[in-house]
Amino acid sequence: MLKLYDPWEHIFNSLQQKEVAPELLYYASEIERSMGFSAEELEVAIDRAFQACTTMHISIDDNFKAIFRSDDQHEMVPDWKLSSLACYLLIINANPSNSNVAKVQLFFASKNIQEIHLKF
Repeated sequence: MLKLYDPWEHIFNSLQQKEVAPELLYYASEIERSMGFSAEELEVAIDRAFQACTTMHISIDDNFKAIFRSDDQHEMVPDWKLSSLACYLLIINANPSNSNVAKVQLFFASKNIQEIHLKF
């Protein structure tokens, strides 16, 4: 059977076979604040990002780390430390009815479309 070129296959394979855990650079709470969505919306987006990782056999533990941080009132609150992949998955799985989320989703899509065209 003829196999068409899949520009994502290389990316998926490299994500699945990482020998070194990616750097956890981002906080979910900071993304939540900057994008302007609720804690409930954050949890839904994280659950969807987990599903995407599970489906593609990408380590959740390497990309999402549950932590506690001190908030403005110096109380400990739960948060997530995220890799770049986790950050991307979180935003693309957030609610697009939020205009900030929709803008970033369209930005990501336009970047990916440009890369795909360059590979063909």
